Amino acid sequence: MCIRDRCQAYKKDFPEIQKDLNIFLNFKGILKYPIESPIDQKIDNRSKSFIENVFFRNYLKEMPVDYILGKTNFYGIEFNVNYDVLIPRPETELIIDYIIERESIGSKSIIVDAGTGSGCLGVTVAKKFPSSKVFGIDKSFSALKIAQQNQSELDCKNVYLIQSDWLKCFQGNSIDIILANPPYLRSSDPHLNSLQWEPKNALVSGDTGIECFEEIFSQSKSLLKKEGFLVVEHGYDQLRDLALISLANNINCLLYTSDAADERSSVDLGGRRII
Repeated sequence: MCIRDRCQAYKKDFPEIQKDLNIFLNFKGILKYPIESPIDQKIDNRSKSFIENVFFRNYLKEMPVDYILGKTNFYGIEFNVNYDVLIPRPETELIIDYIIERESIGSKSIIVDAGTGSGCLGVTVAKKFPSSKVFGIDKSFSALKIAQQNQSELDCKNVYLIQSDWLKCFQGNSIDIILANPPYLRSSDPHLNSLQWEPKNALVSGDTGIECFEEIFSQSKSLLKKEGFLVVEHGYDQLRDLALISLANNINCLLYTSDAADERSSVDLGGRRII
């Protein structure tokens, strides 16, 4: 069976397989044009074996194509990824947009990417603001190895990686901006069934889904400078809980819901609006 027919045979159960296969073939330099192209493209037997063993074998186990490639794209930048780090989602790019909008704040700031994972947030901000100092923090040494690889390959000399339990390594009144896309799923969240390949410790916060936020907000209270602020991504149903945590800790916080790709979250509590 030719590669095109093999792809069609699985299209019912994997509707994106043709698109993802084309991405794989182009990235690996096997084909210049999509497999459905009428242009005659020869695939040698060695490449066919490679496609079978690397793409089909993993893809049919529902492995995300980013993990198959070992690469992903975030804010137009190519990052290395593996099973130790999350694949960044497009909506997380909204955090970068906000920092860019506040360029006068970000240009010479001390910025912390709390739970850096692959380093996509911290490295991207560092590239946008080369005069800033960006600290990428993660508890996972395996994740930090990927972040270090990305930092090195993207030549980000203003990124500093530290293994730490959230923000415990910082002194008080020392940070301008804290960015965080922490675990925020409940341990019983049904979405976990479709996220089997991604690290559970980067997805699940605990029974309520807000445990990591409570820890980050509590630590941030004494670490942020007077005009400093915290920017976090959260789940679609967590806005009010996080706004209450923010108010309780007296923190200026911008909240992004993971389901609002083009809108910032906002909530009004007793006349105080958090946007």
